[in-house]
Amino acid sequence: MQSLTKNSEFSTPADALPRGLNGAHAPAPQRVGNLAVNGHDAATVDLVELLREKSRQACRASSMRLEFAALGLGGCEMHAGTATLISLIVEEAVVNAVRYAHPSGVDGVVTIAFERDDARALSIDIMDDGVGLPEHFDPVKDGGTGFQIIRALSARLGAKLTFDSTSLGFRLRLQLPRTSLEASNVGLTIVSNGQGWAAGPEQRKQMDQAALRMLMAIVKSSDDAILSKDLNGVITSWNEGAQRLFGYTAGEVVGKSVTILIPQDRQDEEPQILDRIRRGERVKHYETVRVRKDGSLVEISLSVSPIKDDDGRVIGASKIARDISERKGAQMRQELLVREINHRTKNLFAIIQSVVSKSFVGKSSVDEAKQAVLSRLHALAQTNVLLMEKDFHGADIRTIIATEMSPYQDRTEVEGPGILLSAQAAQNLALAIHELATNAAKYGALCTLSGKVRLNWLIREEGGERLFTFRWKEEGGPIVAAPQRKGFGSTVLERVMAEYFEVRIDFAASGVVYEMRGPLEAIMAEK
Repeated sequence: MQSLTKNSEFSTPADALPRGLNGAHAPAPQRVGNLAVNGHDAATVDLVELLREKSRQACRASSMRLEFAALGLGGCEMHAGTATLISLIVEEAVVNAVRYAHPSGVDGVVTIAFERDDARALSIDIMDDGVGLPEHFDPVKDGGTGFQIIRALSARLGAKLTFDSTSLGFRLRLQLPRTSLEASNVGLTIVSNGQGWAAGPEQRKQMDQAALRMLMAIVKSSDDAILSKDLNGVITSWNEGAQRLFGYTAGEVVGKSVTILIPQDRQDEEPQILDRIRRGERVKHYETVRVRKDGSLVEISLSVSPIKDDDGRVIGASKIARDISERKGAQMRQELLVREINHRTKNLFAIIQSVVSKSFVGKSSVDEAKQAVLSRLHALAQTNVLLMEKDFHGADIRTIIATEMSPYQDRTEVEGPGILLSAQAAQNLALAIHELATNAAKYGALCTLSGKVRLNWLIREEGGERLFTFRWKEEGGPIVAAPQRKGFGSTVLERVMAEYFEVRIDFAASGVVYEMRGPLEAIMAEK
């Protein structure tokens, strides 16, 4: 490939004549409207000029800057039908860059580059300097109508598509081999020494009909809802994607006002949209809400474009709607998770501060205090891992107990139903179980080979309220005596669960008994 020379605007040197795809000089193109038309055949246009005009239109209403990178190929004449198919691909790629490259709204750059190799194959790169595609997005299979159009039209042209996406931007490369460009069924004009060949009227008609059938197939099979309406807002077409999204068949809605899809509190949107369409403006993607046939609301991303006749007059509008309910739900869950993490972080730091400061009380050495701090922080860490697995919604009581009692699982009997505890209750219970297990391992049932611990809990109805009862009972250990002083462990056992329940600690000679009793709703996670 020849090297690229980047220019803010593509220009042809004054002393250079345009060249056709075979490299030979061709007559300078004439201007007809926005197209550069070859002097020998009205069906021949300058592809570079066409793409520049289409790309400018796509970028016009945005802050994105458009740049062209060229080889000095001067001009690139081809059949108007082929150029139109290529321009549709490039336009969709540019629109995608304008919409998604810089979601934060900062200024960006879209670059269109042209290259020809020694075999006269043509490559077109559309590049942006944005955020790239989503991590798990597959441009070969995924995407909405825009990507479907790009893939389908590329296949029609026999072109190769490659995608390159990083955090520094996205590049789409369209590679058109000379054999595809010269194929008669594509209808390309090859200009050679001022003489050109063009598809005849019947061939051009067949090509245009084939392209129309392809676009119709794309619309029909699109996952997005695609519909059209006239300037009075009356629905004139309705694809299968619209039927899946809104629940109506085409027979039920064609001929009716599009306002049947709009909630009462958003009816003012349609007149504003129609006003803009009548002025030939395009309504870029925006998020809104629509009503399904069953009356349920659906969150969508909506874009609206004017439909023009052959004379350029606006005669209606096309709408593309995409269901974003799943994305909005994920966004809400993410926001909730961020708030919960912020809350849990502040709360966790307060607990750590208390654990560290109180763990030194009554300890005979720094090493002993250090061990107490680390073991308690480990218990907190384990519980937070369990909470993270459920997005901090809560943790199951059986999992918490199994985790804290794992070093003594062969000497522990556990019985009780599964209960999803709130994040705070899960953390507090983990600390309580940790202190009970640590005390039992040092002084109680777990410090002997014959000792064991029974943990059981149950839920029962009483006076129309569900009550939770929990019991820890040690057996087979040394004779127990009440402690002469209270350390941090005793404080945790007495206070940490007292926020929810009545708590009782019995230092019976046969073994420590720890009981909690209170309303179940106090510790359950919200549904």
